[in-house]
Amino acid sequence: MRPYQNYRRVEISTADPTHIIVLLYEGAIKNLNQAIQLHRTEREQALAKLTRTMDIINYLRDSLDHEKGGEIAQNIHRLYDYARDRLNETIIQFSEDPINEVINLLQILVEGWRGITAPATSDPEQAPLMPPRPPDGQSTGLSITG
Repeated sequence: MRPYQNYRRVEISTADPTHIIVLLYEGAIKNLNQAIQLHRTEREQALAKLTRTMDIINYLRDSLDHEKGGEIAQNIHRLYDYARDRLNETIIQFSEDPINEVINLLQILVEGWRGITAPATSDPEQAPLMPPRPPDGQSTGLSITG
């Protein structure tokens, strides 16, 4: 394993759920920027980056807790569906406009998550939108960095 990958695995396995969400957003944005750069010369790699981003978005969407998150979770769910639909359009006919739109959307969301500080209480019930942590030794199957 390369040192950077090992570092990322340790960072993810020891991070709080809010930081993991930020890492997922950053990975998705990085993949989309790489897809834009690759689409002219390496179409298959560009599609792989788009697919990986869609996996991240699907994971984030499926991790929403609608009971605790209520209307906010429902609205974020709709944003994820919209982003996924825009990326599907890109897969069919490559265009940078939908990718840039999704990048802008994800940047707004990641800034919001960066602004969240650790809850004043240690009660995990106070963090309604955070995805569950996989059990020790198990992976989500997602690659943040491509």
